[in-house]
Amino acid sequence: MPPRGDRGRGAGGPARGGGGDRGRGGGPDRGRGGAPRGGAGGGPPRGGAGGGGGRGAPVSFVGRGRGGGPSAGTGAGRGAALPPLPSGVQAIGVPRTEHGSQGRVMPVLVNAMWLNLPDTTIYHYDAAFEGDKSFRPKFNREIIEALRANNTNIFSQPPIYDGRANLYMVANLPLTGKDKSTKQPQQVFDVPISKPAPPGGAARPPKIHRVKLTLVRVNDAESLLRYLNRSMSWNENVATVIASLNVAINSLAAQTHPSRGRSVYPLGGESRLIGQGLEVVRGFFQSIRPTPGRLMVNVDVSIGVMYRKGPLIGTCLDFLGLQQNSDVMRSPLVPNQRNVRERNSLSKFLSGVQVRARSANGGFQTVSIYKLTDRGANQLTFNDNNNQPVTVADYFRRNNAPLKFPTMICIQTKKGMQIPLERCDVEPGQLCRMQLTPDAQSQVVSFSTQRPEDRLNTIKRASQVYNYTQSHYVQSLGLNVDTASFPITTQARVLDPPRMVYSGKQAQVQPRGGTWNMIDKMFIQAQPIFGWMLVILETRFWNDNNTAMMWKDFVKGAKAVGIRFNVEEPLVATINPHSVALANLGQAIATRAMDFRKKHNAMPSLVVCILPENNNIDIYRAIKNWGDIKMGVITQCLKQKKASGAKPQYWANVMLKVNAKLGGINAVPDALSAIADTANPTIFMGADVMHPGPGSDKPSYAAVVGSLDTAGARYMSQTNLQPGRIEMIQDLEAMATVILENAREYRLKAEPNKSNTPWRRLVFFRDGVSEGEFAQVLEQELPMLQAAARNAKLDVKITFVIVGKRHHLRFFPTTNNDADRSGNLPPGTVIDRDIISPLEFDYYLQSHAGLLGTSRPSHYIVVHDENRFSADAIQAISYKLCYVYARATRSVSIPAPVYYAHIVCSRAETHYGPDDASQYAPSVAGTSTTDKSAARRQAFDSHAQRYQRVNKNQATKMYFM
Repeated sequence: MPPRGDRGRGAGGPARGGGGDRGRGGGPDRGRGGAPRGGAGGGPPRGGAGGGGGRGAPVSFVGRGRGGGPSAGTGAGRGAALPPLPSGVQAIGVPRTEHGSQGRVMPVLVNAMWLNLPDTTIYHYDAAFEGDKSFRPKFNREIIEALRANNTNIFSQPPIYDGRANLYMVANLPLTGKDKSTKQPQQVFDVPISKPAPPGGAARPPKIHRVKLTLVRVNDAESLLRYLNRSMSWNENVATVIASLNVAINSLAAQTHPSRGRSVYPLGGESRLIGQGLEVVRGFFQSIRPTPGRLMVNVDVSIGVMYRKGPLIGTCLDFLGLQQNSDVMRSPLVPNQRNVRERNSLSKFLSGVQVRARSANGGFQTVSIYKLTDRGANQLTFNDNNNQPVTVADYFRRNNAPLKFPTMICIQTKKGMQIPLERCDVEPGQLCRMQLTPDAQSQVVSFSTQRPEDRLNTIKRASQVYNYTQSHYVQSLGLNVDTASFPITTQARVLDPPRMVYSGKQAQVQPRGGTWNMIDKMFIQAQPIFGWMLVILETRFWNDNNTAMMWKDFVKGAKAVGIRFNVEEPLVATINPHSVALANLGQAIATRAMDFRKKHNAMPSLVVCILPENNNIDIYRAIKNWGDIKMGVITQCLKQKKASGAKPQYWANVMLKVNAKLGGINAVPDALSAIADTANPTIFMGADVMHPGPGSDKPSYAAVVGSLDTAGARYMSQTNLQPGRIEMIQDLEAMATVILENAREYRLKAEPNKSNTPWRRLVFFRDGVSEGEFAQVLEQELPMLQAAARNAKLDVKITFVIVGKRHHLRFFPTTNNDADRSGNLPPGTVIDRDIISPLEFDYYLQSHAGLLGTSRPSHYIVVHDENRFSADAIQAISYKLCYVYARATRSVSIPAPVYYAHIVCSRAETHYGPDDASQYAPSVAGTSTTDKSAARRQAFDSHAQRYQRVNKNQATKMYFM
C-alpha cells in the first residue's frame, strides 16, 4: 500500500531529504569584494592514498577507464581504483570507480560516529487517524503511546513512531482485519485521551480517537547491509530501514524536548532574544547516513527560532518593536482605528501559539490562540452563570482579580473563549517559522557562529540529550551507537589553488589561504567608461566636499586597475529620496541622465548612486529596476558611510563589480589550470531555484548562468519565475538555449583565434536539489539541457553535477598546524573516502577560507558524465571555479556559475516596479477562496503579469554583480 502524505521515508541515503527555503538576498553593493557563503565521518582510511601532487602540477581531463591519469607532478599517482559494481546494481547517477589522489594528504575529524546494525526485520505500518485529521506531532505521539499502553498484548515492544504517519516495529503486530484494496493486515483502535478539568470545572469524559494501523511492507535489514557493501541498488526497502533507524535514534529526545524534523532543542539551553517576539535557541541535529561498508550517525548543532516565552504582553510589545517600559496604554494593544493594521499583523503572528492562561480563581489552563479581539476587555461581553451579560473586565473584578489593563485587547480561542492578555504567559519551547527582519537575521547569525573547536565541544554534549543507552527505542532495534568513535577520523587531501592571471606589474599571483589582493594588479580585460554620473541620494551626512573627494578617489581606483575614462569628471545630481515617491525615483534619475545625453550625445556608461546608510533597500530595488530592467544602464550602489573617505582597497573591490558589469574580465586562472583546457573548450553553467518563505504563495524564481569565454570568467544569465516550491526548472531548455547560442557567438567575435576549436564540453552545476530529487533531475532537466545544446547547434558532451550545501557534515583539523587563522581547515580540503556514498560518485570540498564560525563544506554529486572525468579532474574543476568569482579576491564556497545563479534569483524583487505591491503584499491565496489551487494560479498569474525582463542592453552582461 503506498503511504499517505509526507512521510519522510526518503531519509538517509545518500541522505534523500529536503532542505529549507532560502531567504532572499539582494541589497546595496558594499564594495567589500564579496564574502564566501557559509562548514562527513570515516574510520581508518581505505585503500592507498595515491601520493600527493606536486605544487603547480596540472590536472588533465582524463576519462575514467581510458588509461593515463592526472599529470604526474611530484609523486602523483592514479587514484585508488574500485572494482566495478556487480551486474544489476545501479547507482543513482554515476557510480564511483576510483578515489582522487592529487593534493597533500592529512587526517581530519568529522562530526559523526559509527553505528552497528544487527540483521533484523522491521515492519512498517501506516498510522491513520479518523477522518485523516492532522494533529501536532507531539499530540500524535501521545495518542500512539496511549494506544500502546492500552494494548500491551499486541505491542510487545514500544512502537517507533515519527509523529505523523509512519510506525515501525521489530515484531509483527497481530492485527485482526485486512485492508480491502491491498489485503494487508489492518485494524482500527479506539484510543481514549483524557484532558485535565478546566479551573473550577468538572472533569470531562475522555475523547475517543480512532487510529487505523495498516501494514505497509516488511523490511529486512540485510538489504541495507548489502547496499552498504555495494551489492544492492538503493531501493524502497533500504530507504525504509534507514528511515526507521532515524526515527528510533531521535524518538526519546523528541518526546522530552521541543523538536522539528531531526532537530531537538533542550529547554533551558542557550538562547538569545532577537526581537519580533522571538528568541533563538541552540539545539542538536542527528541523522544516520550510509557510507561504504557501515552506517554513521551525523551529529551537529542546530539553531531554532521560538516564540518568546513569558508574559504574553511582553511578547506582543517585542513583536511591535516597543520597549517593555514603554507606555503600553498607547500601544496597539489598546484598540483604536489608527492601529488596526498593527493588531492584525500581531494576531496573525500569534495564531496557534499556546499560552498558559490564569483564571480569575487562580487556576491554570493551556489554550491555543485563534486570534486577537478587536475590542478591549471592558467592551467584550459574555453571559455569566446567571445568564446575565457581563464584560470580561467586570468578570475578573467581581472575582477579586481586577485587571491592570482593562481596556487592552484579549486573546480568543477557537471555541470563543476570551482571555485578557495580562492573564496569559507564552508556553516555552514553541518553534516558529516566519520571515525575519534583517536585524533579527543578523542576530541569529551572530548567535549561531561558533569557532570550530567550540562547535565540536558543543556537539560532544549531544549524547547526554539523546541518551542512547537508556533509549528503549534504540534498544528495541538492537542498535549500538559507538559514542567512543566520535569524532570520526578520516583522510582528506588539500588541493593546490590556481595561479590567477592579471595585467600590470604582477601579472600572476599565487593565492595563499584562499585569498589574494589587488596591489599592483590590473584587470586582464578592463572596460573603459565613456562618461558617468554620480547620483547623491544622501542629503543629511553628505556635502560637496564628500562629492569631490569621492569621485576623484573613484577615478583613481579605476585607473589603478586599468579602467580608463573618456571624461573623468562625472555629472553630479542630488536627489532627496524622501521628497520623491519611490515609484518616481527612476524617472528622477532618468531626467538627469537625459541632461548627460544632451551634453555628451550618449547615455552614461555607468551611474553610481550614494545611498543613505539606513532604510535603503527599497531605494536600492528602485534603482536596479530602473537601470537593469527599464533603461539598460549599468548602476553601482554604494553606502555613504563606506564611500566617504574610503581606502584604495575599498575602491579596488568596487572596481571588481564595476568592470564585470561593464563586460570586462578581472582575472583568469593560469594555463595550467584544469578549467583552461584549450584542447577541449568547456562551457560552465550554474542553475538555482529560490523558493518563497513559509506560508507565502509567491512564485519561485529560477536562474541559469553560463560562461561565454574559454577561460570560464565571463558569464551571462537567464531568469524566470515559476509556480511556488517547484524545484525542477520548467523553462530550462529555453533559458539554456539562449546562453549556449550567445556562447557560440561570443567565441566567434571575441576569440576568433580560438574559435576554430569548437565547444566540446558542458559542465553543469545544479544547486538546491535535495537528494530525493536526483532521479527527477535526470528525468526532467538533463533532457532539456541536451535539447538546448541541439538547439544551439553545439556538439558538446555534458557533465551534470549537483552541489549541496544544506547538510550537517563539518570537518575539523586534528592539529593546529592543519588549521588556518579561523581554526578551520585550509581551502581546497577535499574528502572522497569513508564518509561518502556507498555507490554514487560524490565528494566533499571545502573551497573557501574561514572567516567567522565553522566553515561548511559543499557536497558534490556527479549524476551524469559523458566526459568521463577522472575523480581528480572533476574535483580540480570544482575547486578552481571557486576562484573565478568576479566580486572577490578570494575563493568562495561553491563554483562561481552556481553562486551567480543564486545571486540572480535573489535579485527577483528588482524585476517588479518599485511601486508594485505584489512583491511585498500577501498572496491572494491567503483570502477566503475555497478553491486553493485556483487561488494559487491567480496569485502566480498576477506575479507573472507584473514580472519584467532584463533590458536587452544588459542581457549578456553580468549586471547582477
